[in-house]
Amino acid sequence: MPNTLARRIKPCAARLFPGTPYRRSAGRGGPRHRSIMVLDLTGFGGWDNRAQLRARAVLRGAVRSAFRASGVRWSRLSVEDRGDGLIVLVPATVCKVALIDPWLAELTSALEVANAGVRQENRLRLRVVLHAGEVHRDRAGWAGSDLNLACRLVGNAHAYRLLRDLPETTVALTVSPVIYDGVVRHGYRRIDPREYRRIRVVAKEVDTAAWLRAGGGQRADSAGFAGGEPDQAPVHRGCVPERDEA
Repeated sequence: MPNTLARRIKPCAARLFPGTPYRRSAGRGGPRHRSIMVLDLTGFGGWDNRAQLRARAVLRGAVRSAFRASGVRWSRLSVEDRGDGLIVLVPATVCKVALIDPWLAELTSALEVANAGVRQENRLRLRVVLHAGEVHRDRAGWAGSDLNLACRLVGNAHAYRLLRDLPETTVALTVSPVIYDGVVRHGYRRIDPREYRRIRVVAKEVDTAAWLRAGGGQRADSAGFAGGEPDQAPVHRGCVPERDEA
């Protein structure tokens, strides 16, 4: 009897709630650990269509190149295109140190090459967040509070201010406490903890410390802002990934 009832309910549920996974409950199998990157282009909304298309192509190429130089195959990543940026989930087996060194330097270098000869207002400049934590996969994509946190951090006002005050800076990198405590503060490879400035981010349900670094150009501590002040910047829009891309 229960099986017969279930067979009758499933088609009805599919019609009433299209796209809703009925067969498997959310989060079945438990969470998966991933390094989480969120990348967002600054000034994207003010560009014309041709400039936006160029920026998207350059960004994707630069990010792929940075991962390749870091020894990470693109096919191992889950990548979500957000129009003016990307969300990238990196397998737990990839060393987190490599996601800063050499990844950040490689990304910055590729963007600076692309920016050569481009008018100041059309130069590609990025806010990047690096975090790590547990995420769930369902038929619609990825979800989880750690992913939400990364999306809150990418919109922090300190990163916007850094790019505004340091016009030669190409990338503003924000790292979460997980990444700072586990990687940055230990100074692995060429990572220098002195280049990171502690900030506070307050956005919706988030009130947390984070650390900010300039990639290319001047140091973050020369930007002239009080990094310890609360930040209540608008939340970054459209930040939940929807599909898994090879």
